[in-house]
Amino acid sequence: SKGVFKNLSPGFRAGIVSRWQKRQQETQLFGVVRHTERADGVYAFVGDGRWTMSDDYKQWPFDPPLSDAGLEHARDIGETMDHFAMDNKSAIHVVITSPYFRCVQTAALIS
Repeated sequence: SKGVFKNLSPGFRAGIVSRWQKRQQETQLFGVVRHTERADGVYAFVGDGRWTMSDDYKQWPFDPPLSDAGLEHARDIGETMDHFAMDNKSAIHVVITSPYFRCVQTAALIS
């Protein structure tokens, strides 16, 4: 076994796998979400200014974070997804994202 399971005893691992296999959900959901507004957008702001004028931009010009509006929108999407999952007797179990900062921010806020 690799990863987080490598330091667990075989009996403990077997218990985890057994519980996972026995779990039941009435509904399984799948969704694809694109990141929300980027900080380098024409009308985007971060704090009180433009991200493209920041030191952060000089260091990572091709990996903008979310704008203030993007952060708020990602939170709203997360709440909507949570309510939808609960209404359908399901939950968010796995989130997969690209390594771009704006994508990681969006994934963290929706999970």
